[in-house]
Amino acid sequence: MEAIGRENRLSTSEAMMEIVYTTSQAGTVLQLQTALAMIQVRFGCPFHFIHFVVVIVEHIFFHYMVQFKFAWLHKLYHEVQPFHRLVHLEHHICKGTYPTTPAAGLWEGWVEGGTLFFCNTLACVPYFLFHAAYSGPNVVTHNVWPHKSLIQWHTLHHVVHSDIYAVNVPSESDEKFSRDIKHYKERLSQYSPFIKYKFPSDLAGFAMTFIVGLVLHQCGVGLFHVWHERELHFA
Repeated sequence: MEAIGRENRLSTSEAMMEIVYTTSQAGTVLQLQTALAMIQVRFGCPFHFIHFVVVIVEHIFFHYMVQFKFAWLHKLYHEVQPFHRLVHLEHHICKGTYPTTPAAGLWEGWVEGGTLFFCNTLACVPYFLFHAAYSGPNVVTHNVWPHKSLIQWHTLHHVVHSDIYAVNVPSESDEKFSRDIKHYKERLSQYSPFIKYKFPSDLAGFAMTFIVGLVLHQCGVGLFHVWHERELHFA
């Protein structure tokens, strides 16, 4: 906030309540994706190894993939206010942003058919969503890091409503039309490599996924411990 000349008015108690609020929404996305995955399998279209490979690749290059699969719809959410209030408002109602968020409003998953990516695949393996999303890209982008060197575009999108819609790596449309890129990029590039370069966001997300995955593996609940449970079971 100091870097962009704004005043910070988020107290610790407010932040704690916001974390509880955003965390409480996480189940809405996972439950929808699990239900859709079950329906898909019921209709004779099971998930194969290639689906898991694709979703992993998508999350490794997350900030490039969103430019083609999410940014245009995200911009629509913000520019059409009735649409914003219907599907995206809950994701922006807090002053801060936190990695426990599902990265969507309560009805956003329905508008996107469950997911714009191969995230329904994540619902087939216990903890896979946590490994691929919450412990990786979400920790990097949906976080209020307490240092200027970690300023990111998506943080500004949340805390000051910056008009950048391709998460942390601005798309060609963002570069062309965003007022905030023109206003802040030169100044913020002096502080943060996430603003100056395009690759740090995905690199940091992959590193976080690897580190958290390694810790969970050592605790006995890693991806390789639950991989054999990847099939959906019906009562």
